[in-house]
Parts: sequence; structure tokens; C-alpha cells
Amino acid sequence: MVTTPWGYDVWWEYRLTMRPGRGALFVNIGAKSVPVINVTDLAELSRLFFEKRAAMLHRKKKATALEIADWAVFEPAIRGLSIVHREETLVVTGLSTVSASEVTVEGESLASHYQRLYGQDIGDPSMPCAMADKRAVPLSHCLLPRDKRQILGVVGAWQRDDFLRISAVGPEHRHSVLAHGMRILAGEGSPELRAFGIQISPTLERVGARVFDAPRIMLRQGQETKPVVMREGGWEMGGLRVVSSSQLRSWSVLVFGHQQGMPPALLRTFVNQYVKICVQLGIDVQQTMPPVKYATAWNDIEQTLREARALAQGPQCQLVLCVLPFNSVSLYGEIKRVAMTLIGVQTQCVQASHVRSHNPKLLTSVALKMNVKLGGFTADLHSGDLPGMQEHATMIIAADVNHTTEAGGMSVAAIMSSTDARGGRFAGTVLQHPQRMEYIENFDVVIRQALRLFHQSTGLKPARIVYYRDGVNDSQMGDVKQIELDAIYRGCRLIDAQYRPLVTLVLIRKRHQSRFLHEGANCVPGTCVAGGAVSPSVFSFYLVAHRSPFGVSRPAYYLVLHDDVGFAAEDLKRLTYSLSFMYPIVSRSVTMPAALYYAHRLTGKGRLQLSRAFNTLPYFTKAKADEKAPRPHLVAVHEGLRDSMYFM
Repeated sequence: MVTTPWGYDVWWEYRLTMRPGRGALFVNIGAKSVPVINVTDLAELSRLFFEKRAAMLHRKKKATALEIADWAVFEPAIRGLSIVHREETLVVTGLSTVSASEVTVEGESLASHYQRLYGQDIGDPSMPCAMADKRAVPLSHCLLPRDKRQILGVVGAWQRDDFLRISAVGPEHRHSVLAHGMRILAGEGSPELRAFGIQISPTLERVGARVFDAPRIMLRQGQETKPVVMREGGWEMGGLRVVSSSQLRSWSVLVFGHQQGMPPALLRTFVNQYVKICVQLGIDVQQTMPPVKYATAWNDIEQTLREARALAQGPQCQLVLCVLPFNSVSLYGEIKRVAMTLIGVQTQCVQASHVRSHNPKLLTSVALKMNVKLGGFTADLHSGDLPGMQEHATMIIAADVNHTTEAGGMSVAAIMSSTDARGGRFAGTVLQHPQRMEYIENFDVVIRQALRLFHQSTGLKPARIVYYRDGVNDSQMGDVKQIELDAIYRGCRLIDAQYRPLVTLVLIRKRHQSRFLHEGANCVPGTCVAGGAVSPSVFSFYLVAHRSPFGVSRPAYYLVLHDDVGFAAEDLKRLTYSLSFMYPIVSRSVTMPAALYYAHRLTGKGRLQLSRAFNTLPYFTKAKADEKAPRPHLVAVHEGLRDSMYFM
């Protein structure tokens, strides 16, 4: 346990799981850090919560000076907590929409009610009340049970960095914890294990592995494209230029807030630094001083965005750079919804705190992201590092399903398909699903459109399709394989009744408890484990594609459910590893192939393609949902963005 001064202690939860491997059962001891509340009431918790937030955001604003709207970030952290009020245990469901001074009980003010009944005041009247059992309870009267450890809810972004830093343990510490746990299990065991006659080895399992060499990454050096020098799965962008540059001819800046909070001089400094980094990366910025619009009222995001787009010079605005005053899901979601579905303009959002700091690393990431959205690309792979793709036209497909919380719990599927022969650029499709459904409906129609886009771009019909599928558990694996594999073949027949490319279906899992260490340290990027702890019935492998600067690296686990191609095992592993270097906004390898990251991003952006204003959903307004009102549904992305990688 680690104690912090911010209202919570960091505890570690341990979870024991058993999975079949090659010739044995394997025990996984998973460790997860959780924030356990260590204060006595919600008023004290809120004070520490907002003091930390103010410090991280460099603000002087304290909890007692907050407006009611500011408390929206605190509400998710306490929702579901048990409190004790007047010796009665209640469960917090949210916060009041007005301050305690405005709350009434049967026509009587809350302050008078508490003074008359209990002879006590309600504490700070500017704070909201906790809503519990349909009652408004002042935060200072919301006592937390001393005999019950409660986990803090969603921590704010200003807390997350500290929480991860405190809870991250190095490989050596994790190794000692696991070894200690194995000795306990092997010695004392448990009644359940003894009942089934299961014996556990006191030592950690040793498995064989191999390390793939990093692929050759091609970037521009001067006027030529050359391989870069790789170090630990990454490379430095200093002096290097993107392999394919976009042109930024017409753009504008939209600031949500007043000039006092974001002075024009500060904004010009940020823009100058941003343009300078774009030029260093080889991105062609033809308009170096974009016009600026300040938006002090946010009640009509569509009109505000249209006015910002109209300010841009030239025949067509390519980009609106939006500066947000704080991290707001509802504001960000509504900006993206309007831009993606109603206006058809690329947007790039940055927070005001980032504008003030104008960190070069952040600006580089924003510049690379903008370049991809406008048609460029960061790096290329040498053809020799894409096994099979140089000899046969190969299309990469990736898919993921996300179950939303804001839009009535609808499920959103995202399907990515490559539009070039090198697996660099992708087109995305979003589909709405019935709630909590995992397999993808109408997949054949999406495949037909993907094949047409690939043919339009390359002039070829894919001879091979490699399909990476994320987010499928053991119970759904068979259904997904049967339904989605059949849909791929049907989509091919919709193009040509005789057309049947060779299809390889690979499932990926990230949420598992398997970890591998090499001599007490993290495995280097490219480490692949294909024996021991893998599935005994399906060809599968673990791959550590990324470098972990802190904590213990988690490998991605791949299961090959179907393989018409007949890939050599090493070729499929090396192809998967190489595609992990194609994520264009970082100069290093990532955990899994870039297409899967795109699919994950598109499920997040796809949930914003709603038929109604995102910031008016009951999830944000706290209003009771009208059962008679039409439920929100997904709409198509604007035709002006359809052929771009707008989801970056």
C-alpha cells in the first residue's frame, strides 16, 4: 500500500487465473492497482480532489470557489459510493444540479431544514449536494464508513499521471511478488486445488522465445528516402522528414474562451512553433498565419464552426484547430459530431494548457496527426519486411466493437481496410449494433466497399486478405469466426461470383494476465513466445512489439483461427510485428498492428456520429431520458471526409 495526500491510498488487487497451455495448466497471478479512499467524508475528498486539479492545471481556483458546472468532473469519482448519514447507509447516485444554498426540502431551505432538525449547518453552501436515495445530502454530512474500503471512481486526468507513477512497479519487483505468490500456492495451496489434485510448481515457468529484428523504416533524408537507424523499437525524428507530405493551404484557429484566458500573443507563439515543427517535418504549410476566432458562447457549436471555417483564406478550409479551455467530453464530442457529420471539415483539438506550454513533443504529434488527416503519411516499410505483401496483392482489415455509455449504451463497430498495397493508408466504416452484441452485422456489404476502394487505389483485386479482429473472448470466438469469416467470403462474391481470395483470420487479446520477463527485466521489442503458455489447440503466439519505459510490459496475444494463405509461422509473426511500426503519430513501434489502433480510435469517434447533439444526451445533462423521444442513432460521416483518415 502507498499513501498519497490526495484522499486515497494505492492498493494492489491480486487475481488468480488458470489457463491451459502446451502440456500443462498455467497459473497467472495478475496485479491491479486501485485507489482506496482514506478520508472521512465527501467534503474533504472534494477539497483534495480539486486542489490537485488546480495544481495540475496551474490554477488558483480552489474547491470553495468552484461553480456548479465545475463539479461535473467530480461526480463520476463518487458515483456508487456508500455513505453514512444520520446512522443510515445510502448509495451516492450523483450530485445536485444546484448549490446547497438553492436546495429546498418541502418548501424549506436545506440550511433551515438541517438547523431545525439537527441543530447543524450544511457546511459550504456553494457546494452541491450528494444525491442518495432521492435525497440531497450536504457533502460535509456524507460520512464514509470506517469499516469498509471503498475504491475511488473515475480519476481525473490530473490524477491519472500521479496514480500510474505511484502504482507502476518495475519488473524486478513484479518478479519477486510473483515468485512469493507461487511459493505460497505451492506450499499451502487451497482446498479447491487439493480437491482436484492439482499441484503447483514453486518456480516460475521458463519458456523459449525468439527476438525479431526491427523492420527497416523509410523516411526522407534530404531528397532521398532511406532507412533510419533504430534504437529499442524507435527512432529520432531530428533531421528526418515524413515520407509523404500533405499541403496545408487554408486553415483557421477557433478558441473556446475569452482573450483574457488565451491572449492573442500567446496564441501566435503557439502557432509559430507549430508551423516551425511542421516545416521541420517536411509538411508543406503555405498559410503560416491563420485567422483566429474566439467563441465565448458555446450554445451553437455548428454555427461557431461554420464561422471559423468561413474565416479561412482560400477556396476551401482544410482544417480548424480548436483550442479547448479544459478536458470536456461533451464539448469535444459535439465539436467532432458537427465537423464529421454536418460540415465536413477536419478538426484538431488541443487543450489550452498545451497551448501555454507548447511542448515540442506534443506539437510534433499534433503535426503528424494533421499530416495524416490531410492525406500524407509519416513513414514507410521496406518491402522486404512485409512477408508475402510484395509478391501478392494483400489487403489488411481490422475490426473492433465498442459498447458506449453516453448514447444509451449502443454498440459501435468499426472496420478498417487498407487502400494501398503497403498497408499504410486506411478507410474506415462505422456500424451501429444492438446493445452489447459482439459480432458484426452487414459485414459483407462493408467488405464489398472495401474491395472496391482497394481496386480504385491500386488497380488490383486482393489475392490475400489478412483480418485482425480485436475484443473477442473465449465464449464468442466460435460465433465471430463463423459469422464474420462467412461474411468476408460473401462480400467477395458480391464483387464477382468466382472471386475468392485467401483469407487469414487473427484474433488479438490485450486484456490478459500473462507476463514474460527476461533475466528479471522487460523483454525487448520483437520478443515472440510461441510455446508453453499458448493455446494447446489453436496456433497462437505472444508478441512484445513495444518498449515499456516503466512497469511490466504486457504482450499482445494472437490466435490464428483460420488461414487459407498457409503462412509460414515466422512470416505471420514478422508481418504482425512490422505492421506495429506503421502507427503514424509516434516514432516507435506500438503494441499491435496500426490498423487495430485505427479501429479502436474509430469506435471512439464513431460513437460521436449521432443524429442529435452530443452534449444534450441525458448522460451529460443528468435529465431523465424521455422514453417516448426517438433514441439517438448513428449517421454517415460527411462525404467531404469519407475518403480521409478523419478518425486520427
